[in-house]
Amino acid sequence: MPRKPILLFLCAFWSLLPKSAPAATLSEDLNSVVVYAYFQIGTAEDYASDLSIDAFQAQIDEITTGGYNVLSLKDVLGAQSTGQSLPPKSIVLTFETFDTNFMKDALPLLDKNHLPFVLILSAAKLDDVEKKGVGPSWDDVRPLLKNSLVEIGMTPYLYAPEHIQSAEDLKLSINRAKARFREKLDFEPPYFSYPFGEYSPAYRAIASNFAAALTQTSGVMSSQTDKTLVPRFTMTDGFSDIDRFRMTSLALPFPVIDPTPDRVYWKENPPILEFSVDQRITKGDLSKMDCFASGVSGLTKDIRYTPDETQVAIHIPAPFEDGKGRVNCTIPVLSPDGDPDAVRWRWAGFQFNFAE
Repeated sequence: MPRKPILLFLCAFWSLLPKSAPAATLSEDLNSVVVYAYFQIGTAEDYASDLSIDAFQAQIDEITTGGYNVLSLKDVLGAQSTGQSLPPKSIVLTFETFDTNFMKDALPLLDKNHLPFVLILSAAKLDDVEKKGVGPSWDDVRPLLKNSLVEIGMTPYLYAPEHIQSAEDLKLSINRAKARFREKLDFEPPYFSYPFGEYSPAYRAIASNFAAALTQTSGVMSSQTDKTLVPRFTMTDGFSDIDRFRMTSLALPFPVIDPTPDRVYWKENPPILEFSVDQRITKGDLSKMDCFASGVSGLTKDIRYTPDETQVAIHIPAPFEDGKGRVNCTIPVLSPDGDPDAVRWRWAGFQFNFAE
């Protein structure tokens, strides 16, 4: 489903909610944070991952004037590990592309506004720059290590889909990248980013040595989030308008348990998506849950209540196109006085890549 219909659906659904419905608060709501993923910024190309510099500037303006709290990932992890509350509208900014446009357009804006961020680096690309002399190099990274606003993450040396590699290949690729960081910068990045967002149980086990491993699945990070599955809302030109930014920045955790499929790559298109729901989510709240899929309408849900757990099955009536798809499930949460202008959304996202 395209972005605008999703927003229109949520707004329409919002308007139909009972005005007196109270908010259902979970303990992890108090230390939750929304993480954003940025890819190509200010490029002249027409890639799906592009974000124009004008759109990025608009988001920076919103952040600096809208009462947001931009935090380092280190501070978030520290607070969540001790149960410390985080301020409202807490967000983390992450950047996946270290190129000339990032250095020219994005970095000055972040520095000027004193905004902390995580920069994901590819050791292979930095080695390639060292050979060809085109683009930011290892030498350009060194000053960033002294910048208190900057945290560093990494990808494996080979940026390739997880499903075409063995577990041993994945380990070797990560270790090769770590070795290059030690050789060139004398440190190892504490954060990891899954290429193309693809993860599996085996990949997660390998990535568990990092303080956090970042996905490309929408959702909210909380104290209950598995740190090998940190969700992020992606920011591209198709999903960058300020209304969406404001809505996602107020999203709340939607704790789902043992989802199936338990990995991004899946052979069956469409899959049957199943998961259990934390029993602190009431039947009343769960009855308001709706799920929507990219490019596919008419999803149906089955909810089964047992004394021990609540199980949900989402049936997707048609295959996803282009060999990939997303499903997002949301539950509206109103303020205690039922003010519809204060609605927020519990948000759980699922990402899929399929065999062609």
